[in-house]
Amino acid sequence: MRYPVRTIAPLLVAFAVLVQGTALRAQGLAPFRAEYHKQAKGLLTLINDKDVPVRITLRPKSFTSDSNGRLQLLPLDPNLNLVLAQTTLLIPPKETRYVSYESKPKTVPAWFAIYVTFTPDQSGIAVGTTVPHFAYITAGNPKSSELEMTATYNSGNQLLRMTFLSHSQQLAHVEQLETSGGKMKKDLGSLSVLPGKSTVVEAKMEGSERPGTVKANFGKFKLQCQVAVQE
Repeated sequence: MRYPVRTIAPLLVAFAVLVQGTALRAQGLAPFRAEYHKQAKGLLTLINDKDVPVRITLRPKSFTSDSNGRLQLLPLDPNLNLVLAQTTLLIPPKETRYVSYESKPKTVPAWFAIYVTFTPDQSGIAVGTTVPHFAYITAGNPKSSELEMTATYNSGNQLLRMTFLSHSQQLAHVEQLETSGGKMKKDLGSLSVLPGKSTVVEAKMEGSERPGTVKANFGKFKLQCQVAVQE
């Protein structure tokens, strides 16, 4: 049997959770993102809503971002000391299974991804779908002075591009990201900014939406910037 795999994963390190999370829940994986303090102890919920059994494969990965702020997958860092309760299983039709994991990294902050592939167990060609779970292990919070945010809007393709640059040694989490302009206000979800890295998020505007400002709520502080327009 052949198992072509279709991947649903952020092309950006921190694509809006609001958007991605909805898509991933539909694929039977929750949560999309989890955050822990000093060590991780998590539980993945795997749902088979199909009428046939589904084979599950879990692949842990490390990741970073390149100079353009985009996701770059790496082999799992052994210093994460990540233990998965299971890496393969079969879920009967219309049933749910749970897989636990633990990570006691040698240093924090730390982060990793677990890519979960769902493949129908049926005759013929079965198309598998891969979705990610992202885990972040923190040790403290960055200062507002250690983060920079810029935003540009291309009126030709209606694409809003936001760049976060961290000068901190700590992970940063944007609890809410939003853009506004005139009477328009749009929630763009949430995201994580890796320490010492550039993180890029892109959002497609619709119709007459024209962003003027972008606000990022980090919980203990907020950042705001004007949107530079590219005609």
